[in-house]
Amino acid sequence: FAAPGDGGGGVFYWDSASGATANIGTVVQPTAEVGDGRWLRVYEPGRINVRWFGATGGGVLDDYAEIVAATEVAEELDSAVFFPAGTYIISDYIPMLDGMRLIGEGSTKSVIKKASASANDRIINKVTPETQYSGFSMTGIGLMGDRVAQTAEVTGSSLVAGRTIDNIDIENCRFSEGRGFGLNFNICKNVRVVNNDFENIYRDCIGVWSSTRVLIEGNKILRNDDDGISVNTSSLNGDEQDQNVAINIRGNILTDSGGIRCMQGRNVLISSNTLVRTKSSEAAIYVSYDNGFTAELSNPHSVVISSNVISDFIDNAARSSGAGSQNSRIGIKLEGMPAITGGLAAPPRELDAATGTLVAPYSYNYVNSGALGTDPVPRMFNIKISDNMVVRTLPSGVDYSDWGYGEMFTRLSGTGWVDPAMTEAYMNCTPVICKGPVRTLLISDNHFNATGNFGIWFDSYEEGAPAADFDIDDVHIISNLIKNTRVTAIEFSSDYDGKYIDARVDYNIIDCDPDLASSGRDSSLGVLTGGWTGIDTLVAINYKETMGCRFYRNVFKNCSSPFISGGTGKAEFEDNVIDGQPALPLFDVTNLGVGYVPDDGRITNVVYRDSDPSSATYGAMLEYAVTIVGGASPPTEGFYIRGYFMPIRSLATVTKNGVSQAILGYKRLITGKNHVVGTDWQAVYVEL
Repeated sequence: FAAPGDGGGGVFYWDSASGATANIGTVVQPTAEVGDGRWLRVYEPGRINVRWFGATGGGVLDDYAEIVAATEVAEELDSAVFFPAGTYIISDYIPMLDGMRLIGEGSTKSVIKKASASANDRIINKVTPETQYSGFSMTGIGLMGDRVAQTAEVTGSSLVAGRTIDNIDIENCRFSEGRGFGLNFNICKNVRVVNNDFENIYRDCIGVWSSTRVLIEGNKILRNDDDGISVNTSSLNGDEQDQNVAINIRGNILTDSGGIRCMQGRNVLISSNTLVRTKSSEAAIYVSYDNGFTAELSNPHSVVISSNVISDFIDNAARSSGAGSQNSRIGIKLEGMPAITGGLAAPPRELDAATGTLVAPYSYNYVNSGALGTDPVPRMFNIKISDNMVVRTLPSGVDYSDWGYGEMFTRLSGTGWVDPAMTEAYMNCTPVICKGPVRTLLISDNHFNATGNFGIWFDSYEEGAPAADFDIDDVHIISNLIKNTRVTAIEFSSDYDGKYIDARVDYNIIDCDPDLASSGRDSSLGVLTGGWTGIDTLVAINYKETMGCRFYRNVFKNCSSPFISGGTGKAEFEDNVIDGQPALPLFDVTNLGVGYVPDDGRITNVVYRDSDPSSATYGAMLEYAVTIVGGASPPTEGFYIRGYFMPIRSLATVTKNGVSQAILGYKRLITGKNHVVGTDWQAVYVEL
């Protein structure tokens, strides 16, 4: 013990025959004793107390040597190392030992802190990186770096770092004030990081790379300046590592921090996470083909991103007062790559034109082709994005601290903090970007309201691959609510023009400008009327020159046009609805809410709603296109699309040319809101 009553004392007994090596804590050799004879501590096996070896936990003296002595004895005895409540100052890092287990009385009670003026913030470090360890665990301990006293970033520093470990369990711990990474594990298996707190960490709070069977759950991250959670599934450990890839990131809360990055994502679930005021150079949730540090590339597949809340995404450039970038304000980003050297001639299940045979469906789903820089599968595939919310709730035009959450945390300033002015260029966020070719993608039941240029954007691959490699196969965009976009709600990049496209866009509600904030709104009379200055000012869906899309039962509100193809794009349309107050067919500034009313079959019906913001009844339903009228007459109110058929409820019979006929209903002849039989409506008969 260091002082009487500090918890280091205990009951010993004399064993005259013992020749055990003295270690101060559990075995004591009297100074005058030569040969056998030792005082042996009486304790319950399985736990070694650092106080037994002289650690003070008083927050003043250096406890490094005493803690290391305790860990070495614990390794010999296959025991856990126990830290009673206290603050343990260390001047150097504690070497991680095989099977090391560290236990404390609570993450705010048992704290290991790096001494002031330390060269780095390493607290626990595996010094033999290539030696395979059987395990490492921590429970109920806090680790604190020296960031408050030394604000400069330390490259390559981590509070805890380890490599080639089979079983890792970090639970109910706290990691704070780190000048580098929080946790950093490489080429490991069975990694479990659960219910921990991270605060004021310069780089990634949780970094688990080239590892398999990873669970990251229930962690709270408050303020960091890189990825909050970063994982990759690189095959650096061989095919056996690839075959066991499984990543589960769920139920974490990230506030004023970076986002979630999953590199080479395969067999991944990212679910029920909450990301608030996320700042990143990529996206709040980013799934990509690269692994971050080598030329090895592998397309994401078998990925589910569901039930996450992303609120108020902040452009990372704000921390340095740099220029904002649309490519840095993204809620969920998927990034794949086309096939490159060494890849398959065609995707699995598709025809190899050179051989005339089908590519095997499963053989290449879990391994790379064996050479760095190649990937056998030329598309991302089997990806689901569902039930997520990406929203903006905070105003621009104020300083960051004016929101009431303090200043922005950053490793770039001399103090660790900045207070930038939050402009629109830092705050508009595109909820989903899919970059590169993809097969079997479902985007469903999401709520997007983030004031970005796009709602869902199918963008080109940024590395300049041949345009022929861009295609979309079996993509479903279903039952999403997309609001507040600045350019297009759903955008298919021109790089997909004329290529193989198979996409269904069904049952979505698209409200591009509910707040009347678009610069394309018509104000020619000095007030906003609800009209638009041009047809392509703010478009709901731009399918450009893509082929094979189907648009079914979507509702369009507050847009200059529901559809635009921009060229030779061909698609199928059925039962799509405009919700607005049109006056004339096609485009006209007097069409309020929706500026362009197609009458070529792309729109079937109109919900006629007051869309003039100066009106006392703004937003109210004015007339509704009733689907079945009561008698033998056509409707007398409502705005109808040319070609619309209105059945009647009662069977009315007439005699024409001596033949008894029944009126089935009325076909609309002209798009508009007039209702003259013979001009606007034509009766449709059937002989009895």
